[in-house]
Amino acid sequence: MAQRHRMRSDWGNMTQVRKGVWRLRYWAEADSGYRRCSKTVRGTRKQAGERLAALRLQHTHDAPCPTIGECWTRWYLPDRMRMVDQGDLAQQSLIQYRSTWNRHVCNRWSKIQVDKVRPLEVQQWLFGLKRVAATSSLQLMRQILDYPTRYGITESNPLAIRYLLPSSSTTQRRDDGVWSPEELGDVWHSCWNTWLEPAVLLAGFGAVAWARRWGFEPKTCNTTRSTRCPSFLRESKDK
Repeated sequence: MAQRHRMRSDWGNMTQVRKGVWRLRYWAEADSGYRRCSKTVRGTRKQAGERLAALRLQHTHDAPCPTIGECWTRWYLPDRMRMVDQGDLAQQSLIQYRSTWNRHVCNRWSKIQVDKVRPLEVQQWLFGLKRVAATSSLQLMRQILDYPTRYGITESNPLAIRYLLPSSSTTQRRDDGVWSPEELGDVWHSCWNTWLEPAVLLAGFGAVAWARRWGFEPKTCNTTRSTRCPSFLRESKDK
């Protein structure tokens, strides 16, 4: 039996059927649409390779350029799901990628063809996001658009260049539970002469021990709408 020699690429491949006979397989536009095609040629390995290169040059523009949404569905998401199954990616990471896609990327970019992505539009889009969202969205888009570049559909990844991220001031600082005296003063002022004022004074300027000495315990709270403060605070309010 003749030994079969195979040379592969992302677009096509050639396989030796027998000595001097090669089968070429490649992608091209046909009457039934963009599909896998096959052709048998005779000659040396070099001649078969040259014929395959000529076919690629002839059909290089046949393939319809996919949209970013198609790249997500066809390549990115299946690859990440396979990585999770193989233990190479945490399930939580996949959940985060899906969330970033659904919240920030899909509506803006899913219907845009990858060869229509313009850096200026990407930059304007990033400036419209908060810094954390912009960072994760840029990383996701960059990974998605690596696929058409890898498969020879586009010559380069438009997301591979350096982009400016929004200022850190667009990221709201989370409350760490520690307030300055000035901030506590503002809180006290906002509840001045209300039933909540004693609780603010005890929590902000007193201590837990003093609150408990006054009888402020979780069990003394009533969460109903009409009596939503501890009994000792209601008594202070009445006085």
